[in-house]
Amino acid sequence: MKLKVSLVAGKTCFVSLPPFLADDLLNRHGDALKAGAIEVTWASQNRSAETAIGRATQSGPTQQVALLSWAGGSSRSNEHLEISPTLAECIGLHDEVVVEVRLRKDVAAATRISVEPVSEDDWEVVELNAEHLEEQLLNQVRLVSAGQLLPLWIRASTLVRLSVVSVS
Repeated sequence: MKLKVSLVAGKTCFVSLPPFLADDLLNRHGDALKAGAIEVTWASQNRSAETAIGRATQSGPTQQVALLSWAGGSSRSNEHLEISPTLAECIGLHDEVVVEVRLRKDVAAATRISVEPVSEDDWEVVELNAEHLEEQLLNQVRLVSAGQLLPLWIRASTLVRLSVVSVS
């Protein structure tokens, strides 16, 4: 199903789906909240790319894919997938981009993830709030993949970005 991205304020890594789609998923796939992921695919225009000899060249659109968490939230429109601007920035998604959305039920459960703060400032904040981050992680995100950037909020006011190093 094709939807447009709408950036909305929020401090989680969950997306909101159009009401009709959210209702359909809950009715037809009752386990969607527990075991599923929302796969979002879109075309990303690369304006330049490095060649083997270092020159910038024009290249065409590339297909981008992200697996996102959904906690049952409904968007305000039947045409939009709502996502926080911070999460959208981390995955390279922009406002009003048309995306293809589908439910993925074949996502394996992780037993352990390793993350690293992205910047020195993120390191400092994580060191001071490591226990709180561990306790609150699942309240903000339920799906990760290696290489992903995660925006997490500490005590609803401080943003840190973590890079997912490994998932097992």
